[in-house]
Amino acid sequence: LWETWRHRRHLDPMQPQRAAHLDGDDLPTYLRRIVGDEALEYLISPALSSTFDSDPEDLSGAFCLLALSFVQSGFRLQSFRSGTGALTRTLAARL
Repeated sequence: LWETWRHRRHLDPMQPQRAAHLDGDDLPTYLRRIVGDEALEYLISPALSSTFDSDPEDLSGAFCLLALSFVQSGFRLQSFRSGTGALTRTLAARL
């Protein structure tokens, strides 16, 4: 959280180019330096893999800061109570 506060002026998820100068490391390298190996392996990697459908090695440190900034601003993931197929089932039933 300190890192997102420290770089808050450059972290606008709607203007990611403003964080380009922060984009020096891939996500694992950046997070190992900030939070350590265990937090990366057991906490952050699974969350990012399931949320963004990407391996941490394919993401950058700046992406992580942007995502955290977005979440801190009030964004929340939501899903249908009856599962992700609810929308397509409902649409198909109404055709």
